[in-house]
Amino acid sequence: MGEGRGEGESTPQIGKLFFGRPQARETVAFPYANPFHGLDKMESLAELFQHVCSQGRCFSIGEAPLPVCQRCLGLYAGFAVTVVWLTLSGIGRRGLAPNGILALHVGVLLAAMAGGLHWIDPGPRWRLTCGLWTGHVAAMWLLGGTVEQLRLRSLRPERDGPASAGAWPRSCAIQAVVALPLLSAAALAFPALAGLGWWFWTLLAATGLVLACLSVAGSAAMLALGAWAGLRRAR
Repeated sequence: MGEGRGEGESTPQIGKLFFGRPQARETVAFPYANPFHGLDKMESLAELFQHVCSQGRCFSIGEAPLPVCQRCLGLYAGFAVTVVWLTLSGIGRRGLAPNGILALHVGVLLAAMAGGLHWIDPGPRWRLTCGLWTGHVAAMWLLGGTVEQLRLRSLRPERDGPASAGAWPRSCAIQAVVALPLLSAAALAFPALAGLGWWFWTLLAATGLVLACLSVAGSAAMLALGAWAGLRRAR
């Protein structure tokens, strides 16, 4: 596994949209065969992701660089995986996590920020880990905050079942704590997971990006509705 060492590093959500021309791409290659050699489609996706990622350092699968850098891959993949987990487990209906888990989230975000600022940069897997942590925490905070807003605006809270009452039982808290080392393990195992293929990781990143945009829009809408309701009550 070879690694580029130039200065073409990128951070999540920093790309052509904000800084113009994308940086020169450097790749970490994994020698897996790619069964879909749709070069035109790959190039089109790369151009699309230029608006949200500067594509400075990318993993390459089957001689085809992924259209997002290592951190952005973690960011969007972590967001998508976390949304699926929150939905299937029912934890997403419980609102924001307890203070202890929120403090843990702040700690991993600070570590990820240190990586993004190049204070700590051991290599590609660390960058992927930082992205996974950031996407995970962002999904939990955005979805949890939206649920809290919905609960506050509910006209008939007595209709909420016990799963949406906001309490976090021990099993949910354990899942939330264990999720972070599991994401780290996934980053360490990425050379093996890369065998899932170029299209798998590209579609996972695209799914995470779409979910992140929808979550941000939903949270913004709830805040706007809350502000509007407050103004109406003040009149």
